[in-house]
Amino acid sequence: MAKHLDHLSIPSLGTAVIQLMALSPDDPLYFDSVLEIISRDPGLSSEVYRLTHSAAFSGHDDPCELRHGLVRLGARRFVSIVLGGQLATVFRPDEAALGILWKDSVCVAATNRHLARAVPAFEVDPEWAFVLGILQNVGAMVLAYQNPELYGGLCTKESLDSTAILRRESIAFGCNHEQAGQHVAERWSLPDGIAKVVAHHHHTRQEDDTGLGALRLTRISVAIASHLCAPQGTVNPRQLEERLEVLLGGQAVEGWSYRGKALDGLLETLREQADQEIDSLNLRAA
Repeated sequence: MAKHLDHLSIPSLGTAVIQLMALSPDDPLYFDSVLEIISRDPGLSSEVYRLTHSAAFSGHDDPCELRHGLVRLGARRFVSIVLGGQLATVFRPDEAALGILWKDSVCVAATNRHLARAVPAFEVDPEWAFVLGILQNVGAMVLAYQNPELYGGLCTKESLDSTAILRRESIAFGCNHEQAGQHVAERWSLPDGIAKVVAHHHHTRQEDDTGLGALRLTRISVAIASHLCAPQGTVNPRQLEERLEVLLGGQAVEGWSYRGKALDGLLETLREQADQEIDSLNLRAA
């Protein structure tokens, strides 16, 4: 497997974007650190001003300093927007296989953000949760980047099961997307919190199967996104209930019900939010 990983062509992200992802959102100096990185990058500075004056952020017409613009946007929200835009530039969603993967990643990200906001028990910042959701499938994007046509052949109805798709990837590429994702995390020097989610968002290891947190939240969102992205009528919500029960180990989560009508309502809300994110990231062509 190691030789296959070493031969993967991994595109580069901008230095400033890598630096932004390396920051901890829990750091009391997070805002100032983001501001410092942005101030050294003309492109990111321009993006702050563009977004500040866009309709999505109330369309302020008055000029403002970079700091004030970042306050309006929110540092964590800005980082999630920049990351989505950068990845969409590198892994083009107009490629069929990459388009499928983008839809899945956006669904996971939207679900992560929604649950992080709605369920404080997860103890994950919503915008950080969005970043994790976008990045969790980066290994699959890298594999599709090597050979979009080959990867597209793996994206069938039967491949909705994570075990099946991981096995097919290993046969086709010599490694699966969790392994490729871990390799990408090392190459991009991503922080441990991101690397852990990228490398283990499908399969639970005994040593990390305790408590809630970012990894379990993302696993739950991956399961929900698989349902949202599946063709209509191919997945029963009750099957999703059973999957969530397994992922949570049967434990109750304070402030969240994932059964019956509550789950049906959540799925409808998440479909709308995922569509909004696809539009905001200009991924509709996918």
